[in-house]
Amino acid sequence: MKDNPSRLEGVEVSVISGTKVNWMEKKQRPAVNRAHKLTAESLAQGRFVEARNSGHYVMFDEPELVVSEIARVLGV
Repeated sequence: MKDNPSRLEGVEVSVISGTKVNWMEKKQRPAVNRAHKLTAESLAQGRFVEARNSGHYVMFDEPELVVSEIARVLGV
């Protein structure tokens, strides 16, 4: 990704990151969240969204958060 970054100029991007740490991800999850935050910050229209009740599977743990971000981007 560093060598071939996505071209997202003019596109609003929400980076939804599960921030709940379980016993298997004690070391990985904080690093993943930092990487997600940096990705959002590197985009002109990027937004970092914490999914506080989710780990890896935000779409299963907090589907309403995913839906609300889609609705926000679409303006509905």
